[in-house]
Amino acid sequence: STYIKEQFSKGYDVVIMGHTHRADIIEQKVGERTCLYVNCGDLRKDETFVTYHPKAGFAIRTGLSPLK
Repeated sequence: STYIKEQFSKGYDVVIMGHTHRADIIEQKVGERTCLYVNCGDLRKDETFVTYHPKAGFAIRTGLSPLK
């Protein structure tokens, strides 16, 4: 998306979005940098969410919806 590319060009290395989109983690090269687009998906419908661990990075998880 244009918005994500704009954020990368502003110097952000990670853009995290969510709402009702498909959960995904996409790497994109921007010059010498490797940037990440992270979409946590839809917690209510698909029960997807994102976790982060300093050593493992970002991961998409499912099935632990606190909204049920």
